[in-house]
Order: sequence, then C-alpha cells, then structure tokens
Amino acid sequence: MILAVLTGDIIASRSSPTAQWLPILQEALAYWGSTPSDWILYRGDSFQLKVQAPQALLACFLLKSALRSVRLDVRIGIGIGKETYSGRSLAESNGEAYILSGQAFDSLSQYNMALESCFGQKYDEYWNLVLHLALTFADKWTVAESRALYALLQNPNLTQIQLAEQLGKAQSTISEALKRAHYVELKEMINIFKDQIEYKCSCSF
Repeated sequence: MILAVLTGDIIASRSSPTAQWLPILQEALAYWGSTPSDWILYRGDSFQLKVQAPQALLACFLLKSALRSVRLDVRIGIGIGKETYSGRSLAESNGEAYILSGQAFDSLSQYNMALESCFGQKYDEYWNLVLHLALTFADKWTVAESRALYALLQNPNLTQIQLAEQLGKAQSTISEALKRAHYVELKEMINIFKDQIEYKCSCSF
C-alpha cells in the first residue's frame, strides 16, 4: 500500500512559548488520527505524520496554516512510497515512505517543503517546483489569512458566511482574506495532486 509520511519541525519554536503553539500543532495532527501509529511528536518541536498518499499536500498546508495562525511556521519533508512494517507507533514502523520522508526533510534548505516519491525523479521535480511556487504566497500568510485557511481546509463545505460566523468576522473580511491567501489556487493544486496520486496508486497494483 502506497502512503505518505510527513517529517517536520517547527521553525524558531523557541521564539514562542510552547503553550502557544503545541495545542494547535496537536490539533492539526489529530485531524488525521488519534493513535501513535498515526502521528508522533519527538525532540520537543519535531513530528511525524502518516496519511493516505492523496492527502499529503492537504496535510502539509493544513499544518502550515495552523502554525502560521500563531505566528510560527513549519518545515516538512514528504515521502511517498510503501510501508513494509507497521508498528505500534510510527517510531517502530518502516518502509520506503519513511526513508524518502527523512531524505526529503534532510534536503530542505531554501524552501520549507520538499517531496520524494517512489514515482521517479521527473515526478518529484515537477511537484517540488509546484510546491516552491505555492510557498511564494503561503510563506506570506498573515495570522488572519491563516486562521481562515485552517478552518476552511478542515471543513471545506463551510460557506463563507458560516466561516465568518465561526471566526467572528464579517463575510467580506473572510472573502478578502481567502483571496489574498490564494485559497482557490491552493485548493486546485491540492485537488490535482490528489487526482494524480489516486491514478498512480491504482496503476501500481
């Protein structure tokens, strides 16, 4: 089974009290599951998360919007491949996806997201370019934009009116925040990635 493993850490976590960012990080990780085989925290500000491969980019930008909503940011290495052993926790699990995730994380330098997959160099080069282009606006998300994105990525069926009520803002304010954050383009990128991965996974069997 092909899956995605995300290895990440919080950028400049010591610049902010742990109590400020840890709860929202845990909440964002818990969106994908509640057991140690779904996600783990380690070394204080590092984490690993396992999701279905088509959900990898959604998970990345859900985490990024969560951390930017508290004025921090995140680095993430994405590994897409097979899991050869599933332990009681991610720390005990192993396989191609885990190795590739670690390699992607170790390669981070200019950009804060990178992907390595079992689909070959050309595929990885294409999606890393797309990720880097997306980060040109995602790295500039404000707190208000990030809060709106985080809520909407978790609940994509919310209308802007419902989202405005949830966040205690005017609908016009939410609309402008989502426009500045390029939500439509982000959503389209996530959906295209999801469709491509689902197709590739279906062809791998």
